[in-house]
Amino acid sequence: MLTNTGSEPATIDVITGIDAVDGTEIQAFTCDDHVTGEIIRHLNRAPVVRAVLAAESRLLLLTVAFAEESDVPAAISHQLVIQAMGSFSTAPEPFRYRVGVIDLSALTAPVVAPPLQGTGWIAAEGCCDPASHHVNGVFPINGTFYAGQRFAIDFIQINDDGMLVEGDLDDVNNWEGCGKLVVADGAVLDAYDQFEDGTPPIFSDMSTLSPNENTGNYVLVQHDDGIISAYFHLKPGSLVINVGDRVTAGDQLASVGNSGGSQVPHLHFEIIDVLPPASTNGLPYAFDSFEEAGQADPAQLLDAIEGRAGYPIDPTGPVAHENELPMTYTILNFAGA
Repeated sequence: MLTNTGSEPATIDVITGIDAVDGTEIQAFTCDDHVTGEIIRHLNRAPVVRAVLAAESRLLLLTVAFAEESDVPAAISHQLVIQAMGSFSTAPEPFRYRVGVIDLSALTAPVVAPPLQGTGWIAAEGCCDPASHHVNGVFPINGTFYAGQRFAIDFIQINDDGMLVEGDLDDVNNWEGCGKLVVADGAVLDAYDQFEDGTPPIFSDMSTLSPNENTGNYVLVQHDDGIISAYFHLKPGSLVINVGDRVTAGDQLASVGNSGGSQVPHLHFEIIDVLPPASTNGLPYAFDSFEEAGQADPAQLLDAIEGRAGYPIDPTGPVAHENELPMTYTILNFAGA
């Protein structure tokens, strides 16, 4: 979080990630990056139109990639270059200083089985785009900010023609992903099955939903290493497990639905380590295997939801991946029916 406690606005020129141990530069984010990349946002999650900070706070969302695991530093600090009024300034002048040392975890991301089976699953609103409502979903709870969904994925399915829905849009069963099996490996920690499916493609009124209601029907599965996988928006009446049941990879939990805070049938999947899901910072994870069958364009999503367009499937054929987290809006194939 960036906060300006001065009486005059400050313009953010450059924010540079620095290896906190040896001082080497990792990556610089310019003034243009702040706006076009939507990495600086208001506390209500809206992107800024100018990298200018008045006497207020902003959220800063940075993603940094490394070529090799050995390149990842033990800690990152940030060098800020700003234009601002000093105590004795007569005009804005440049200031440069270090701030925000963050220790990086040495833990390895857990590897889990994909939560679905079959082809044509779009990893919507996934890692690591700050425009994703999951990535920028930072909420205040009991005086602390949490990013519980920062590695979550909304899985929506397309058919062989690249369509999300065929037929009447308001019939939930016409949507390609609806009713598909949700599978998991672990012990069922908690489950809820009381919400009806909403009518697509009308988005639920989020202002009327509590955090628990927003998840819709859900299942939480505890894994042997202590992590918890969460499956939201499940189809009413589809849960075939009970709390305490032990399930193995590929066992059915429930079916994809449109319950809770959902616009179209999809599975919201995330990994957490404490409950409730809203009061945690989501954990990164990897799927043991999947095929990447193409790249969906987020700009097409509205047309696709309204049944007007199809997503292309890569004619070169799917590419196999192992032990990876798929990036946002990739089109994935999972093993199984």
